[in-house]
Amino acid sequence: MLLEKTLPLLFLFLLGYFLKKKGILHRQNGKILGSILLYIVIPAIVINALSNVPINNSLLILPAIAFILVSLLLCIGYLLSKVLKLSGKRKSSFIVCFPTLEGGSIGYSFMLIAFGAIGLSKIVVFDLGNSIFLYTIIFPLASFLGESKKDNLQQHLARFIQNPIIWALVIGILLDTLHIHFTLLSNFLSVAGSALLLLVAVLLGLEFEFSLDSFKLPLLNIILKTCIGLCLGLLLSFLFNLHGIDKVTVLVASTLPPSILNIVLAADYELDVKYTANLLPLGILIGILFTSLFIPFVK
Repeated sequence: MLLEKTLPLLFLFLLGYFLKKKGILHRQNGKILGSILLYIVIPAIVINALSNVPINNSLLILPAIAFILVSLLLCIGYLLSKVLKLSGKRKSSFIVCFPTLEGGSIGYSFMLIAFGAIGLSKIVVFDLGNSIFLYTIIFPLASFLGESKKDNLQQHLARFIQNPIIWALVIGILLDTLHIHFTLLSNFLSVAGSALLLLVAVLLGLEFEFSLDSFKLPLLNIILKTCIGLCLGLLLSFLFNLHGIDKVTVLVASTLPPSILNIVLAADYELDVKYTANLLPLGILIGILFTSLFIPFVK
């Protein structure tokens, strides 16, 4: 059963939360874990996954589907913010968070646990379209909607170019295209990437804070995002005639929770930080459970 494979993520999450409550780890430690993930672990996984799996036409169509998916989610999120009569920072945060997908940690972890190296390679390539959208559309949008000083085009471009995950995608594709393979490098990347599940789950446990009143809108956001994302994923899978692991990849990705980077956007551009901080852990917990229970029926 797929849930049995993904339950360790939840147990590790609870471990992180327990360690925080006992004062062994602190929320500030999350910044260190996040940096290790961003600059070492996730790039290692991306390079290793892409350099060891042949890239064909069916694989390359996934980034295009990702870009279409998140574009549709952005439009729907904007309309929902009107329907829900949101305003101010809360409305801006809702619009920014709704289309983003947490592929780099939860998506990678889930596909690796459930479907091994081939599943990981699929979600990595899908995440290319998601990452491009995030850095070229969502970051400028957050800057425009936020109350802080607005970034210019040069600053947005620099952020995109300097992102280590983008470089990892480029390097991985080049290694595969040029048929370059070093066993020592592959082994190093495998060891570096093996820390993904532990670091992601503990990081989420450190970030999690429970408050019933503050979870009402985030819970509604996650329910709407998951259901609408699933419907869009099914529609795109049908339109692009996807089957097997390709279809599963799109459906898993379409129901992913909002990106962890939203907390960075909320802080940098003076959006609703409290709302975003409550949204992310809740979304990830629900996402893991929903995907584990639902995906086996669409394989």
